[in-house]
Amino acid sequence: MTRVGLGVASAGLVLALSGCPNPNTYTTPRTLDPGKVEWQVAPEVIAANYNAAYGSTDANGNPIKTNVSSFWPMLPTVGARIGVAEGLEIGLRLPNQEPLAGDVKIRLLKGSFDVALDPGLQLYYGSVNGNGFAVVYAHAPVLLGINLSEKVSLVLSPGLVYAQNTASSTFPTGVAGSSTAAGFMARLGVGFDFRISRKFAIHPEVTLVRQFTGSQDLLFCVGGVGFNFGAQPDYSDLARAHQPEVEAPAPPAAPGAPAAPGPPGEQPPSGPPVEL
Repeated sequence: MTRVGLGVASAGLVLALSGCPNPNTYTTPRTLDPGKVEWQVAPEVIAANYNAAYGSTDANGNPIKTNVSSFWPMLPTVGARIGVAEGLEIGLRLPNQEPLAGDVKIRLLKGSFDVALDPGLQLYYGSVNGNGFAVVYAHAPVLLGINLSEKVSLVLSPGLVYAQNTASSTFPTGVAGSSTAAGFMARLGVGFDFRISRKFAIHPEVTLVRQFTGSQDLLFCVGGVGFNFGAQPDYSDLARAHQPEVEAPAPPAAPGAPAAPGPPGEQPPSGPPVEL
């Protein structure tokens, strides 16, 4: 197999062994009203960069590593978000038509700047060359929403990911399964939420994930466009905040009521005029 072929095969194994990690949620810090449901569909791609060993060693017997980059389209992610209580929402997804992922959004701050915690789990089980493995990802992002208007928000999602992979085999390409997804990783997502109507929003999102542990220096990026149908979070407070305050006119005086006082320094007459 040529080096190019090995690179492509190794890239596929890295993504397969890591369970196609998918940190994107296509949501904002704001939560749905209790009992409301939002449906999501998101076509996605993943890019990865890592160091792979192909079995060659240097004069000291150390493995020679080659930097490999790859780019793969993925099956669309589908899911739903459900409002549970005021400021509390759960999300359920099938990332790329694979086993279940879920998260719990807890809103902390609401205004022109929104903040929420969104811890979640992603589970994956697969098999490569007859070797079965399972991967569990624990996501811990903080959702930061900068509301540019009632219709548009910038969403940042910094946080950590903890991954545990049961794979331990080394495959012919030199990729060790246990090193592709174990330990802590850093994540940073950037997205925009465009609320087209009260029942539809478009949410492009890109998330970078950097592995802290392991020998492959894995860096991957998931990008997609979320189409959110159904109930949407309420942003009407932003519209009210930008409306100018109009002072209500004073109600007309009742018949026989004393006249309103005039400007300072003037006193209304207290009785009929006195003739001198």
